[in-house]
Amino acid sequence: MTTEFKLNYDSNKYLEDLEKQFQDFKTTLECIGDINPGDKLARSDDAKYYIHAKSMMFNGVRRWWNNQSRERIVDFLKEDFECFMKFLDNFLRKFRLSYTNKEYVLSDNILLFVNKIMFGLYNLKETYPNERKMICQVDSIILTFIDFKTNLNELKNYRSDVFNMERHNSE
Repeated sequence: MTTEFKLNYDSNKYLEDLEKQFQDFKTTLECIGDINPGDKLARSDDAKYYIHAKSMMFNGVRRWWNNQSRERIVDFLKEDFECFMKFLDNFLRKFRLSYTNKEYVLSDNILLFVNKIMFGLYNLKETYPNERKMICQVDSIILTFIDFKTNLNELKNYRSDVFNMERHNSE
């Protein structure tokens, strides 16, 4: 009984940690989903992204002053999304092992967030149509997101099928 309680406690703590990490990633990356074609992306010293809207005056000067460039943004995207992908892998690992209502809700929130970010990344590609390095990095992120969404949805469908079979067998 003590071992079972400890496993449940550790599992709950692990889920709380995942929820906190997700909120941290949302805070850092959320504005990427709000990018419109032509907008430029920048990252502050505290590692949060912000947008230089296409319609803003003096964007070039502002970006130069803040030491922002296409090359730096590609590096930032690579660095930040590698961390986010590790988080997504950890979440999938946890989701394979247990399936609670909290995990289901978190999975839905993650999927909504990933969809929003993908929309912004597609728009970012339109901003830099001739920047091969940017296009490759963004495509890599999008493909990884598609892979994550496929794996998560397969797990959710499998769990749903198993639940329905168990319910049917118990009747």
